[in-house]
Amino acid sequence: MSLGLYEARHHRRRKRRMAMVKFVFVLILLGVVAVFSYEMGAETFRREITGLTEELQGTRAALSEARDSETEMRAERDLAKQEAETLQQRYQEDVPQGFSKEVQQLVTARVQEGVSEERIRFLLRTASEPDACDENPETKRFVVQTPYTGGSNDSVGFGDGILTVTASGQPATNSAGNPEAWYDKDKLVVMTVTTVGGGESSTVEGLLPLQHAMVAGGREYRFTARPGDNRGFLNVTAVSCKYP
Repeated sequence: MSLGLYEARHHRRRKRRMAMVKFVFVLILLGVVAVFSYEMGAETFRREITGLTEELQGTRAALSEARDSETEMRAERDLAKQEAETLQQRYQEDVPQGFSKEVQQLVTARVQEGVSEERIRFLLRTASEPDACDENPETKRFVVQTPYTGGSNDSVGFGDGILTVTASGQPATNSAGNPEAWYDKDKLVVMTVTTVGGGESSTVEGLLPLQHAMVAGGREYRFTARPGDNRGFLNVTAVSCKYP
């Protein structure tokens, strides 16, 4: 074998080895790239899975919170409904209805018109049907007492003398602010009805006109007091009614 042929063969073998080395190197390089790509993809996938898991947990927490909030709102709604029903029931129990409401409105109207509360209480306590009263009421007048009156003509009697009516008031004043000897008909007046002999008395106080009632001798006497035509005087009208 010649030297040239040997070198040619040797060159071909070396070339094949180099080709094999390059092929193996390329395979290794591809394997490394494949492994790296796989790891990168796996890491990205793991991150995505982690993110989705956290998002799912957050969604579950929000859903649980929403459910708790809905439950709480339902409880508050039921409580508010129950309180409203309780208030409605109390309103129906406490606020007069029908006849009671009408009576309350009438009482309020009479008080605003000047009828005393004591008179209304008396009428309600002693109400009976029907009223049997004298057709001819009796009217008398007397002087309302103040610290500056003389004390004469200071009372009148009713019911054949079994009742005595007196009154006191605040003195009127002149333009200079000095007190006069007569009462001021625009200020409070106190009227007292007293039984003669028994000593029982009943008093009403307020602005004129005043209304009052008292039972004596088996009769109810209803009084209405108004300012007299002459200053200082009080006109009292009494009606005698069957009682009870």
